[in-house]
Amino acid sequence: MMTTDGALRAGAGLVELFVPKELYNLMAATAPSEVMVKPVRSYRELPEEKIDIWAVGPGLGQERAGELIKFIEQVKQPMVLDADALNVLAGKGDILKHSPGPRLLTSASRRDEAFV
Repeated sequence: MMTTDGALRAGAGLVELFVPKELYNLMAATAPSEVMVKPVRSYRELPEEKIDIWAVGPGLGQERAGELIKFIEQVKQPMVLDADALNVLAGKGDILKHSPGPRLLTSASRRDEAFV
C-alpha cells in the first residue's frame, strides 16, 4: 500500500495494485480510490499486463519466490525492486544480469550489501 501511495504522490497517471486473490477484498477496501486493485492467482499472469513500470517487492513475502524470480527474468518493462524482491534475489545476481529490461534496486540492508 505504501508503494501505491508513493506512486500517486510522484504523479503516476494510473496506479494498479496486483494482490493475491485472498487479499483482494481487504486491499480493495483500504486502497486510495485512485488505485485500481486487481486480484491475481499467480505471478505467471502478470507479464501479459500492459504496464509501463513495475514496482516489485514490498509485502510479497517468500512463499512464491520461484514465481517471483521467473517474473523478474521474463518481464521486459523497467522494474524497481525493493524489500522482499531483494530478499528473494539475495545471492542470485546473475538473474539481474540476464533480465530483459532495466532493473533498479533500492538501497539494501547491510545483510544484502554483498548482493548489490
